[in-house]
Amino acid sequence: MHSLNGIFRKDPSVVSRRIADEVFLVPIPHKVGEIDCLYALNEVGARIWDLIDGDRSLQKLRDAIVEEFEVSETEAQEDLTVLIEQFRKIGVIQKVQVPDRASGRKRAHRDMDQRQARRVLDRRMKRLNAAKLTTSLGSDQWPPTVDRRSALSCAEFLEQYALPGRPVVITGVTDSWPARTRWSLDFFRKNYGDAVVAVSRGHQERRMRLIQYVDYVARSPDAEPWYLKDWEFARADPSLRRDYAVPSYFVDNWIDRLPEPIRPEWRWIYIGPPGSGGPMHCDVWGSSAWSAVIAGRKRWVFFPPDQREGLYDGAVDAFRPDLRKFPRFAEVASLQCVQEQGDIVFTPSGWWHQVRNEEPGIAITENFVNATNATAVRTYLAVRQPQEVVNLICQFVPELSDRRP
Repeated sequence: MHSLNGIFRKDPSVVSRRIADEVFLVPIPHKVGEIDCLYALNEVGARIWDLIDGDRSLQKLRDAIVEEFEVSETEAQEDLTVLIEQFRKIGVIQKVQVPDRASGRKRAHRDMDQRQARRVLDRRMKRLNAAKLTTSLGSDQWPPTVDRRSALSCAEFLEQYALPGRPVVITGVTDSWPARTRWSLDFFRKNYGDAVVAVSRGHQERRMRLIQYVDYVARSPDAEPWYLKDWEFARADPSLRRDYAVPSYFVDNWIDRLPEPIRPEWRWIYIGPPGSGGPMHCDVWGSSAWSAVIAGRKRWVFFPPDQREGLYDGAVDAFRPDLRKFPRFAEVASLQCVQEQGDIVFTPSGWWHQVRNEEPGIAITENFVNATNATAVRTYLAVRQPQEVVNLICQFVPELSDRRP
């Protein structure tokens, strides 16, 4: 056990980077392709990392954790001891040589083995969740962010993103949309306040009038706020569709061929305060989607289709994962991005994702089916829909038939 008078400094060759709700420690002298493993810290571990400055003693670090996270001195000291020892073993901190009057004391826990350390961490995880230290992220790309493109041609989009199935943030497309200046909370309150909308929080759902929800957003919302999602606005007022134009990348939508009685309404408006968002999910029918932020800012986390095994069918919260309940999630590879006002995000077929509002926001989303995702949609229909429904759809979209010539 390290003396509470002990002082540590960070290795200058290690830097921290934040992705979603975690801070990653990255060895900067290495080329990105040579990084075998990154080290991920959650909120408490990141705070301890910030406090290590070559000046503060472990006692000061412990006292800061007690004050900020409302735990006992014993709990904070046990977890701090484990974390500091793990930091030391992986070489991201070094001890500062200062006189230590307690150096002659017996340090019974200095060589605590890994299993005992893990028991301490597990015991504290709900309160401190101090460190989830190692995770493999597929180190051929750092940071693991979604591409951000401007002046992207349709041919480039098709070749580089739609066909290979890669998310992308596209800028500069929505600047001329009337929605960018017309749509606001007051606009929807005044014009559509009586519309009944569904709002959700996690997997809970309730219905209310839009005017009630806008008033709720204008107040200081709950720590886990309600989120208006999947509002089929065109049913309330089809003229709202004139306030935006489907970007040229997505105009080929086979769903538009279906007659109205059987055509799914895949146009939605989303409204929410900071901290709101939906659960992790994969888009309907295996379709793809585009989403534009009219106001606000969103954070996205994407998971490639081959990571599905560690996603627990979307039961895990990507922004606040419970790793005791979902341990395989710690090994999942992901991409992330921040979507600013006016940006469009493309979500490919088969990619699980989760979104959170970082500012009060209004967004619009449309899903689409075309040649870029036809195989996935065809599989969905064959497995999940009655044959008579599939036959009806294929009368208008023969490309989705599994018996096409």
